[in-house]
Amino acid sequence: MTSTSLNVLVVDDDPAVRMIARMVLGKAGYQVLEAEGGEQAMAHLVTVGADLRVVLLDYSMPGKDGREVFADMVAAGCTAPVVICTGHEFDMNDFRTADGHMPTQLLKKPYDFPTLLAVVETAGAATLQ
Repeated sequence: MTSTSLNVLVVDDDPAVRMIARMVLGKAGYQVLEAEGGEQAMAHLVTVGADLRVVLLDYSMPGKDGREVFADMVAAGCTAPVVICTGHEFDMNDFRTADGHMPTQLLKKPYDFPTLLAVVETAGAATLQ
């Protein structure tokens, strides 16, 4: 159930990845926010707050990597499902915070458009229940 009230935050240092995600998800009716790194992601978290339904978070970024940004988001009270997007191999347990929070799932890059939509749909539906 795609909804314009479903805000998706795409955090990726690659502008092409953000643009493609914005186009695909926007065409499906999602409101897409973009961040090129942790600082912008946290600013969106403050602005959007509880209306943020899904975060697509790049694993490897300059400055703070995905693990650090995830920990910052959890510490700031983010309850939206976080999907880690990467082409790298890693252990999801590496993201486990001291209080046990972990990302919702992994989306392997490169991903196709139907997979992107399905992952966002599934993660977003869980927050609306």
